[in-house]
Amino acid sequence: MRIDRIELFHVAMPLIAPWRTAYGEDATIHSVLCRMSSGSVDGWGESSPLAAPCYSPEWAGGVFAVIRDWFGPALLGKDISSGEQLQRTLDLFKGNSFAKAALDTAWWSLHSRRTGIPLHEALGARRDCVPVGDGFGVMDSVEDLLHAVAASVQAGFPRIKLKFRPGWDLPVMTITPASAVNPINTTQLFTVTVTQGGEPVIG
Repeated sequence: MRIDRIELFHVAMPLIAPWRTAYGEDATIHSVLCRMSSGSVDGWGESSPLAAPCYSPEWAGGVFAVIRDWFGPALLGKDISSGEQLQRTLDLFKGNSFAKAALDTAWWSLHSRRTGIPLHEALGARRDCVPVGDGFGVMDSVEDLLHAVAASVQAGFPRIKLKFRPGWDLPVMTITPASAVNPINTTQLFTVTVTQGGEPVIG
C-alpha cells in the first residue's frame, strides 16, 4: 500500500472541567490528528501527549514537528504492507513513541478502509466491544469526587481510576464501593495512579 499523502492537525479540545494530577492541571487536551492517504482512501490516527512535556518527554507541538520534518518524509511514497514494516521503517529514529503511534494508528485505519476488514479484526481481536472504565483527577473536594464516582458506578463502569497527589491521597482513600453506591453493596474495582507525584519508600 503506497503512502501518497500525510496531513497533520494540531488540535486543542477544551475539557468540561480541568484535569488535575500530581504534575499540574490541563484545561485542554492537545492532540495531533494524522490523515494518511493511499489513492482516494484516507485513514485517520491520533496521538494525545498533552500540551507540555510534563506527563512524558513528548508534547503535541513536538509530535507535530517530528512527524512533519522526519517521520512523514520517511514514509511518503513508500509501499508499506504491514504495521511491522511501518515500525521497521521508523526504527532509524529513536524514541518518540507518541509520534510513531499517530502514524501507526493512521496506517491501520487506512489498511482497514482499503481492505474492507473491520479494524478490530485486522488487529486480531475476536470481539467487537471491550469493557471500559472511568477516571477522575483531583477535584475541589472529596464530596465532589464521591458524587462523580457514584454516577459512574451507577452508569455501569466496571473500573474506576483515581489520581493521587500530595494532599489528595489519604482523604481519597475513604472512598469505597459501598460509599460510592450506598445503599447498594457491590464489588467495584478501583485503581490508583500518582503520575510522578509519589516517592518510593525504602525500608
